[in-house]
Amino acid sequence: DKREQLTKKQLKDQEAKEKLENAIDENPAMADRQKALDDKKAARAKLIEDRRLEQEAKKKEYEDRRKALAAERDAKKNGTVSEPAKTEPAKTDGTTAKPAAAVTPTEGTAPAQPTVNKAEERQKLYEQRKKELEDRRKKILEEREAAKKAKEAETQKTNTTNN
Repeated sequence: DKREQLTKKQLKDQEAKEKLENAIDENPAMADRQKALDDKKAARAKLIEDRRLEQEAKKKEYEDRRKALAAERDAKKNGTVSEPAKTEPAKTDGTTAKPAAAVTPTEGTAPAQPTVNKAEERQKLYEQRKKELEDRRKKILEEREAAKKAKEAETQKTNTTNN
């Protein structure tokens, strides 16, 4: 009954599959080749699945980090102080094909420390600029005062010579 229901193309495919199975059963060398092919396919499928899972984990970590930074930024805008977002590198179970040397250990922890340093640097820069501006103002005032005194001295000199 089943053969009658199949189309000609499906029948042809099924016959080819049966022929291949019979050949594998009869020839042990062909069975070994088929087993090796199946092992390679399974290893490749596992590798692809591992990569996909790793990619999803990285994407989730990135989204979490982005949300935390956005929340921190919003809190900063509102004037509320919150603990800076801490990011940790993704922990893998070692089943990835990526060599361990290619992963940088500071990849996830780097942003937390520089934010504190950046704030300190900004404050130092602000103080430095403020000091420079004040020094310029003092210098300009001194130059004006010196010019004023020189002008007064010149006018007094011309006044005494004219009198």
